[in-house]
Amino acid sequence: EAGPSGPPEPSSGARDAALGEDSQEFGAAVVKEGYDKRKFEIEEGGSSCEEDKFQRLERWLLEGGCTFPKLYLKWYAEDVRGVHARDEIADEECILQIPLKYLITVEMGKETKTGAAVLRHHLTFEAPKHIFLMLFMLHDMHEGGSFFQPYYDVLPSRLSNMPIFWSEEELKYLEGSHVVQQVSERRSVIQKDYEAICAVAPWFSDVSTAERFAWARMIVCSRNFGITYTYHGQQVKSSAMVPYADMLNHYRPRETRWAFNTTNEMFEIHAVTGIGNGMQVYDSYGKKDNHRFLLNYGFSVEDNREEDGSNPNEVYTLLTLEPEVESYALKRKLLLRSGPIPRGLRVSENYEDEETREAFAFLRVAMATTAELHALLESYHVQGSHPDRRFDLRWAHDPISLRNEERVLRKLAMVQLNQLRRYPTTLEHDVERLASSELKPFSNERNALIQVKSEKEICHYYVKLAARCIPLLRMSFPELCTIYTAEFRKTSAVSTYVYKAIAQASRMEFEYLSGRTFR
Repeated sequence: EAGPSGPPEPSSGARDAALGEDSQEFGAAVVKEGYDKRKFEIEEGGSSCEEDKFQRLERWLLEGGCTFPKLYLKWYAEDVRGVHARDEIADEECILQIPLKYLITVEMGKETKTGAAVLRHHLTFEAPKHIFLMLFMLHDMHEGGSFFQPYYDVLPSRLSNMPIFWSEEELKYLEGSHVVQQVSERRSVIQKDYEAICAVAPWFSDVSTAERFAWARMIVCSRNFGITYTYHGQQVKSSAMVPYADMLNHYRPRETRWAFNTTNEMFEIHAVTGIGNGMQVYDSYGKKDNHRFLLNYGFSVEDNREEDGSNPNEVYTLLTLEPEVESYALKRKLLLRSGPIPRGLRVSENYEDEETREAFAFLRVAMATTAELHALLESYHVQGSHPDRRFDLRWAHDPISLRNEERVLRKLAMVQLNQLRRYPTTLEHDVERLASSELKPFSNERNALIQVKSEKEICHYYVKLAARCIPLLRMSFPELCTIYTAEFRKTSAVSTYVYKAIAQASRMEFEYLSGRTFR
């Protein structure tokens, strides 16, 4: 029933593989459940060379006190490996222990000749911990005869699945996606980091080529773990390369948890559920949008859904302020307080995600009438000739008015329609290709297709959201409560937006115009 605050919050509950009851209406592709696990069953045949490397790695680890009695390594395809259970694994069972001496840490990189030069010259990097891990590994590999050689031998040699190493032909698979620009930017950053290091440590060019540096950058990016351990008597937050532990593939919901145990000084992995004999043992790389999986790990997740059914995927959305809008000069000053114009934001289906809320707030200001804008400023007691000096975009995190919200939805739908026109194929076409057996499970083309499909689903979501919600904005609050109770009680991205934005704005406007509190 509708209470003092209007309609009740959406109830929690399971949703289907796309958007619950909204899935078909909102254009999301329904994915066959479990594909992201089944793809590992489509093997291309074992490699005796890889098996030899696995055996040498295991012997080396066992000699130093590592334990993993119920695990074994398996090869699926080039640079695609995984960890399997050789026996039943119980919930909360410790399945892997790696002593500290087998870990490569940030501090080891700082102690290299090049690491010391980097610190001395106060060089700054986007990912400094990754840089120091790389420096140790590159120096250690260059010098030869390393204690870590069995580990180095099992690391992927080419990383041909990583987009920064794709050919121009392969990058065409991502046509229309902002990921293409991100690849270019990352290549540039890596090259600049290499040149900056060589400038303060000229000998480093003999240690590593630019190409080898890029390889190490992505090896570290995709395989390091954050740990806290004792270094020279002090607890330090660091990152580490952990042999064997970094062979677990990704799957959510997580089946294992990991941590560095400061009591016995071992990196440990525990199961958080029972795992059957012969089954693959997975780690979770965290809740991430597919573009992060693709850029940082070289794969995309076809069914990238959380346990509650929410979709973490995003689409890069460029928002602008048109010069012909009302009060352009004031709006420009206000919006520049929080960031650039135009503004690129990663928008998801989830209304409460930070950048999604910022996108709505940006558009509420951009699409406001002069009267709505001044009403917003006055509600926060902002007056005088320089209102922009105190403005905070978070003031527009909630709807300004029902009419303004309608303009926002129309604008956002138009922006996403324009984004859809940038892709050479439709969502329906992509879904059909993925459902066929045309593309190999681990191929770059398939991973790229999953990425662009994920983006298109978000675009379609906002087109459909506008069509579904604009009529709601035109209803009276009592009418909206009736519709909400009948159609939006189950948890979904749509019902969350309707409750958090439309219902609350409708209630406030109803109470303001009627002079009474709705019950």
